[in-house]
Order: sequence, then C-alpha cells, then structure tokens
Amino acid sequence: MFGRRLNADADDIVLIHPPSVYDFRDRTIFYGPISDVIPSSPVFEMYPIGFLTIATYLRKRGYRVRIVNLALMMMRSRSFRPEVLLRKLRPKLFAIDLHWLPHAHGGPEVAALLKRLHPDIPILFGGISASYFHEELIRDPSIDFVLRGSVTEPCVLALLEEIEGERRFERVPNLTWKASVPSPRVRGEGARRADEGPRVISRPPLTRPSATLSPLCVERDLIHINPLTYTTTSLDEFDIDLGMMAGDVVGHIDFWTSIPFHFWWRHPITAVFTVRGCSRACVTCGASEMAFDRFMPGRFPLRRSPGAIGKMVHELARITRAPIFLVGDIGDAGFDYARAVVEAIGRERISNRIIFEFFRPPNEELIEMIDRSIKHWGAELSPESHDEEIRNLLGKARYTNEALQNTIESILDHRCEQLDLFYMIGLPGQTYRNVLAMTDRIEELFVRFDRRLSAFITPMGPFIDPGSDGFERAEANGYKIRARTLAEHRALLEQHDWESILNYETKWMTRSEIVDATYDSAERLNELKARFGRITRAVATGVAQRLAAARVIRAKLAGGEIDSALRGEIRKFSEGTINDKGELFPPGAFLRNFRIGGILRLLVSETKRRSRAVLRSENVRLEAERF
Repeated sequence: MFGRRLNADADDIVLIHPPSVYDFRDRTIFYGPISDVIPSSPVFEMYPIGFLTIATYLRKRGYRVRIVNLALMMMRSRSFRPEVLLRKLRPKLFAIDLHWLPHAHGGPEVAALLKRLHPDIPILFGGISASYFHEELIRDPSIDFVLRGSVTEPCVLALLEEIEGERRFERVPNLTWKASVPSPRVRGEGARRADEGPRVISRPPLTRPSATLSPLCVERDLIHINPLTYTTTSLDEFDIDLGMMAGDVVGHIDFWTSIPFHFWWRHPITAVFTVRGCSRACVTCGASEMAFDRFMPGRFPLRRSPGAIGKMVHELARITRAPIFLVGDIGDAGFDYARAVVEAIGRERISNRIIFEFFRPPNEELIEMIDRSIKHWGAELSPESHDEEIRNLLGKARYTNEALQNTIESILDHRCEQLDLFYMIGLPGQTYRNVLAMTDRIEELFVRFDRRLSAFITPMGPFIDPGSDGFERAEANGYKIRARTLAEHRALLEQHDWESILNYETKWMTRSEIVDATYDSAERLNELKARFGRITRAVATGVAQRLAAARVIRAKLAGGEIDSALRGEIRKFSEGTINDKGELFPPGAFLRNFRIGGILRLLVSETKRRSRAVLRSENVRLEAERF
C-alpha cells in the first residue's frame, strides 16, 4: 500500500530512518523500559530533527527530498515489506541516519538491503554515532559515504552536486568515502517535477579540502577521509519549512511515511531545538562539551537566535494546539540570551503551552519573566539524583537540594501548569539502596507540593554514549564498558533481554541490580503517584499490571525459557512498564490537536509558491529557446 504512493523518479535524495533492530518483527527480544520517557517506542521510530532541516535546506535550493520513516512503517503493519517500497525508489543518493547508537543494527541492515536492490545508487550515513564510528562504517561494503558533524546540511548539498557533476568527492568537507563510488542512473531533465522550478546551486562558501588518504582498505577500495573543514557558528540558517513539508504530505497523499513517531497524530508534541551540542559535562552523554571536543568538528554549543526561536514557535502554533517543547536549557547561554528568547516567544502571543527544559534550577528573575511573558507554560527539570554527591559525580550541575526545593516552590508559586522532575538509574556512585532512597525523597516533594509536580525515574539505556567521559575514561568514572565497536553494539542489540543489551555496568551496581533497581523504584513511584493524585488509580493499575508482566518475562528469560509471546511484540511488553506515556504526552483527538484553518492557509501559501516556481521555470525555458 505504501509503495503505490511513491513516484520512483521524483526524488534526488531519500532520507531513510531505520528501526533499531531491522528484523524486530521476527525476533524474541525484551527491550524493557528504555523508551518510557520519550515519545517513540523501543523500535526508536522517531527520526532526528536533522532530517527536517536537511530536507528544508535542500528543497530551498531546488532539490527533491523525501523522508521515509521505515521504522514506523514496519511497526504499523506486519505485512509491510520494506524491500517492496525500497525497490521502487530511484534517487541519486540514499541517506540513512545513525544518530543514536540503538540503530547500530537497523542502519547497516537497511544499507545492505538497499545495496542489493540498487547497487548503482550510493549510500550515505550521518549523525552523531556515524561521526564517531565513521571509519568502521566505511568498511561496510554497503556504505559509500559517511558525513561527520552535527551540522551537515551544506555538506550534503556539496555531495549531491558532486554526484551530479564532476564526482570529485575530495572537495566535500567532512566526508569519509570510498574511492570507487557507484554511479546512479542519470535521469533526463524531463524527470524533474515541474513545480520545483530551476535549481539554485548557490550556497554559503565552503572551504574545499584536499582529501587525506587513509591507509584503510575495503576489498581493494581505498578510503579517503576529508578534513573537517566545514563548521558554522549559528543554527539560524537551518530551519524547518512547514509549508514544504505539508505540501509534500498532501501532494503524495501519504500521511504516514514521514511523521515523526507512531502516535504523533494523537500525541503531536512538537519541539524547537534551541541548541546543538551542550555546555554541560555529564560523564554519560555523547553530546556533552567534553564528548564533542573529542570527535565532533566545530565549536559547540551552537545556538539558535532568540528571533529564530520565536519564529519557529509561531510557525508551529499556526498548525497545532499541542505543547511546544524548547530543547536545551536557554539559561546556559546566559541571562541576556534567556530573556531575549522569552521575550521573542511572548511577542507571538500564542495559546500553546511552552515547555522549558532546565538542567539546573533557574533563578527567580527568569521564572518571573517567563510567567509575565507566556500565557501557558510548563517546565522539565532533571536533577538526575536526589543525592548531591552523585549529582556532582555526574557533572551536569552542582546545587543543593535546598536550592532545588526553593526553585520548585518558586515555579509552582507562579502560573506553571506542569513541572516534571527526571531522575536516572546507572549513575556514578549510585547503589541499589540509593535508588530506592530516591523514591523517599520524591515522596517528600509530593507531600510538600501540589499535583502540578510529578516525577519520573528511568534507567540509562540501552547504552552509555561513545565519546562520553564515562565511555572513554570508564574506569576513572566507575564504569565497566561491555562493547567498544559498532559491531559489538550491534551484537548486544540482538540479545533477548534488556539486561543483556546494556553496554555498561558500574562499580556500584551490576546490570542485574540496575534492572532490579529500575523495577522496584518504578513500582514504588507508581504507587506514590496514585496516592498523591499525580495519576488516576486506573492508570496506576495499568502500569502495575504491565510491570508485573515484565517481571514474569524477565524471570522466564533468566531461566532460559524463551517466551514465544514476545516474538515481534516488543511494544506490548516493553512500553508503559515504569510509567504511562500519557503522563508525559497526553493524547487528544485530531481536531483538538491541530488547527485546520492554519493548515489550510499553509497549504494555500505553499501551492502559490509552487505555482510561482512553475511560472519562473517556464519563463526560463522560453527565454532559453529564444537564444
């Protein structure tokens, strides 16, 4: 059903998001609660925001781009066959994300399938994990290119131009590539969609490198590793054009191929990424300041200007009533920046709830400014642990519990509609008893504050990030790392249970103890939420039943009994076992979630834009014929 909707010759580049494990529908794997506090499922079907910014960047320059959320399509239907869809596609370049390491299995498997179907079309990988493992990835016979970097939009453009032109790939910044790259079938100009208009090839000037030759060899193919010469200082150029996205969805009559995650139509949480990279020093994070210094080109963090943030919030609010989440702590860039962001959003006068993310307690002045400027707002604060010493070892931020409680009191004294606290299991210095003590401290907060305050506890999983201090200097930080290479992480993803999938344990807790601490603390927290009115008794009962089932399955797997009921049913037994997703992402009816008038106006505007492009293209053609 999906393949019939695709015009095989309509795209220059197809961006493909793979499932975490390619053949998850046929495997017996118990993934556990690794995705209970994020929108996606254990299949990790939510593609990175970079897909949207790359698509917008290339479309503005006349390229035809399609996003294919293969993971989601495989989730939605057991009868869906990826090879049927992929065989119909004939772009000049396939691009697969390996942003998050849980795709270490699915990404290479999709590449192998594409190479069997289309041996003449090159395959590109990109993302944080791809940047870290670029030399290992390029050894894969199915992979032709790897782009390193957190911002690669201009590099993707440069690569497409070389594929179409002189094929001098040594001129593409940040590229790792094989000397023998297949040549895709060249389509005639007649294959170009009329509504795209003439191609614009102008772009900000890039430093063109001379490739350095790596001694690596893959089946006699020399590998080139180009210098990391492309960097940027701002995210403003890399925005998201909602009109282009909506126009493509309607134009292809396809409402599933490119949506972010499975329940997005009912839970359309939206986000504005204010930053890439981070100024924090969390020892477990592969995007921390220390981690990016190790392997990511450029200077980080990169921020979006306050005006650009306000504009993106405005655009989202035109089409949806859903909450808008600001990714990144705006306070990390200083008070002046935070104030400018809040003022820019306030000027838009929208009714959506704006959710602020804080890595450390914000000061009173910022809280008051948010409350004055924004009609509906909420916040997420991540203390990670109730234990000040453990917070210090983690490296995210140093503050006292008294400061945390004073901030909670201040936030709730204002008009904040929801404040969620996030705690983690698997931290340096953390023991099983320490995790259980965390629930005691949460209970004290529930007693002191009203129902707008809630809390979540989640295990760090499935992997501690490569590039992080905990991965690179594991022993010094109290970690024992079980997988170092991409292949080793892929092998972990094929294990039957999440205890075996974890790539780490700590000096203070074994993997078994991490699992025990997760379920025991979740059981207690679930009961606390019901007792103090954070969730209904019905919701709590549902979580308790799923948690009990998870424990039974874990015991069976530990005894060597493979439960056939798990085959292809990872969501049923791995979601909602420590909290209900509706606690974080409340569902709603389509008409309540979306602004139909705004969507229609957006489509009309996009239709006019495409019509003007057709007219310009026709004028160019007629002018050329005259001469």
